[in-house]
Formats: sequence, C-alpha cells, structure tokens
Amino acid sequence: MSRLIFHMKGFTYSTNKKEWKKVLAAYEMKWVGNMEAWIWIGDKEKLVADFHRDMTVGERGVTKDAYLMWESEHTNTDFKEAFIDFWGEIDGVKTVDKMPDEDEEEDKQETLDKYIKSEQFRVDKLKEPSPHTGKPAPGGFIKSAEREMEENVAKKRVELGLDEPEKKEEANDTEEK
Repeated sequence: MSRLIFHMKGFTYSTNKKEWKKVLAAYEMKWVGNMEAWIWIGDKEKLVADFHRDMTVGERGVTKDAYLMWESEHTNTDFKEAFIDFWGEIDGVKTVDKMPDEDEEEDKQETLDKYIKSEQFRVDKLKEPSPHTGKPAPGGFIKSAEREMEENVAKKRVELGLDEPEKKEEANDTEEK
C-alpha cells in the first residue's frame, strides 16, 4: 500500500479549501464520509482527512490542524501527482510519516497544561511574601519571571509539536552610507 500524508495548520487548509475541492471534483473523487470521517474514494485510491478543531472558537469551531492522507495499491496515480502538485507548493505544508492519534494529541495537551501549572507556580511564589522579609519579590523580578514563563511555554509548545517553530527573519546586511 502506498501512502502520502500532508500536515498543515488549519488556516492554510481553510484558505485553499475551495480550490482543493475543484481538484477533487476534477479527478472524480467521490465523498463517502460523514461529518466525523472525511473520506473520498476514486477508482484507484482514497483520500482520508483528519481535522483537529478548536470548539471554543465560534459557533462551529475553527480548524487548528489538517492532515490529508492519500492511499493506493498503486505507487503512482494521476490524482497523487495532483495531490503533490497542489499541496506540495504551499508554504507551511509538510509531509509526515503517520496520521496523529487523538490520544497522543490529548497527552501532549495534558503535558503542556502540567508544564504551564509548574511555571505559573514558580511565578506565583515570587508574588507571595517571603518568609525572610515578609515582602513579595520586587516587581521587576516578577515581570521578568512572567516573560520567561511565556518564552518557556512557547518553546514547550514547539517541542511537543503543538506549534510550528518561529521563522527567524534574515538580517539585512546592507547599510545606507
């Protein structure tokens, strides 16, 4: 069985969804899924989608991540080429080895939540009166700890695969004289 999986952020999928549906129609990929299982079937292959949604945003939620998996007994088909041509050229789309496991995503979120609590505990301790002085840490220390906490949480999100690493902009080496 040949397989190819693309992963992208929800915004990337949503922005290109209308054009992608035209590709599906052009290759006569038939919708056989429902609102819980996103599946299209063609003569030689199938396409399975997995959408991770944040239901706390808006009435219908918002797509956070999208995974599109092409599968076929054939190693190459016209639709596979169209799949690669369409999604492979879009910034922010990458190939992955497997579809995500919902439990794995929940475990990552749980790990992040615990990490945030431990970081917040450290910051909160600075706000409490010291047993030695009876006063909380100076405001500058607290603000510094809060900034550090935000940076650490952002790094942890990337480490867990919940966020993409930030792209560093190249410095402009030319100076006006």
